[in-house]
Amino acid sequence: MPMELEERSTRYIWFLLAAGAFSLAATIENPVYSVLGALVGMVVTVMGITGQVRFPTNGRVAAAGTILVVTAVGVSEIMGRFALLDGTNYLWVSGAFVLAMSILMAPRVRPEILRLLPALFFLIISATILVPDFQPSLSSDVYRAHAAAGDAILSGQNPYSSAVSFESGDPHRPAGTVIEGYPYPLPVLATYGVMAAFTDPRIVSVIAMGLIVVGLSLLPVLGERSKAVVVGVAAIISTLPIWRFALFMAWTEPLTAALAGLSVWGIARKRRWAWVVAGVALASKQYMLFLAPLVLLHKDEDERREGWVALWVAAFIAALPAVLGPAEYFRSIVGNALAIGSRPDSQSITGALNSLGADFLVPTLVVVPVVALVVFWLYKRQVPNHLLVAGATVTLAAGLLVTSAFPNYWMLVAVLAGLAAVTTMRNETSRRVGPNELSTQHQ
Repeated sequence: MPMELEERSTRYIWFLLAAGAFSLAATIENPVYSVLGALVGMVVTVMGITGQVRFPTNGRVAAAGTILVVTAVGVSEIMGRFALLDGTNYLWVSGAFVLAMSILMAPRVRPEILRLLPALFFLIISATILVPDFQPSLSSDVYRAHAAAGDAILSGQNPYSSAVSFESGDPHRPAGTVIEGYPYPLPVLATYGVMAAFTDPRIVSVIAMGLIVVGLSLLPVLGERSKAVVVGVAAIISTLPIWRFALFMAWTEPLTAALAGLSVWGIARKRRWAWVVAGVALASKQYMLFLAPLVLLHKDEDERREGWVALWVAAFIAALPAVLGPAEYFRSIVGNALAIGSRPDSQSITGALNSLGADFLVPTLVVVPVVALVVFWLYKRQVPNHLLVAGATVTLAAGLLVTSAFPNYWMLVAVLAGLAAVTTMRNETSRRVGPNELSTQHQ
């Protein structure tokens, strides 16, 4: 292995650590400690972007660092709120340590099948949730929303109308509050809603996150350190403590994460279709609007800003369901989202202040200047393309921190931080060996 492979930037370690910190933010129940985890993740991500502090490291140190992150996330499970799933704790912790050992061995040991251990563990832990509770009558309002949308689709009715109604799960609303209209954007309706019309919608979550883990496990890599990073990120994602609860509750962030990962993979290979996928990702969650200006910071070799394609695709997808009824669609997508507001039980600054006894809600509009400042900072730094995923991580984290953040939101940010580590490492590797040699090594 060329010596320069061991002497270049170690930004990716910051992003690995950020993935662990955001995972803790998603898992820990106490809003104060959750916010601290998110703040650590943001600071560490910024340090990785600036690159002013470097780790003297090699592949084995990278692997050991990943083990520490996975172990820290495992210990955090004890501190979590998810007592509903305590029966699988021992299985989860045991699997986490097996994965940690596989990370340590992966750079040196053959066969390459060891790289598939994270994917295998992910499927096993998903089965422990999905199989016993397949098509259940869940208390999750998200699951009920998908089920109601599926019924509306089968009956030929508009899911964004009063044909979809379900009881809110917000503990701060009066008991029995009914939400009318499917509150999720079109990409979610086309996947979770359609799947719910025929079977359990949570299958979409398993497929989406499974594709991320398997994709990382099979990603071509060059060098010991690259392999450690890729397997490490796959292990972190496959062992996210929040995953089991996210799957059980039918949260939709796995779809957004998979779309983001696919677009990042395609954009790195200069595939035009990747910008279309990026647009679908932006349109898949309301809060992904925070990242809309960020896609315009990407420039190709001819200085063209291809991010406009993603913005046009996102705008088209966002507007399309309005043809069925603009007022009903606005009420479902915008009205229901705004009704959530700044909840005092959220894992954000508002939640942290309320847990400390301060009766204060951070105004929702504060998110506008906060996100604008982060994007402006990234613009002034002229952040290169391969660091824009890290830029997206810190931008989304900042926006969520001052609004209403929940465990599933921080789960998505943790996945983005992991993708930032992979894109940074692969960019550094390709720059050192050149595209021709890299393609030869992968044959």
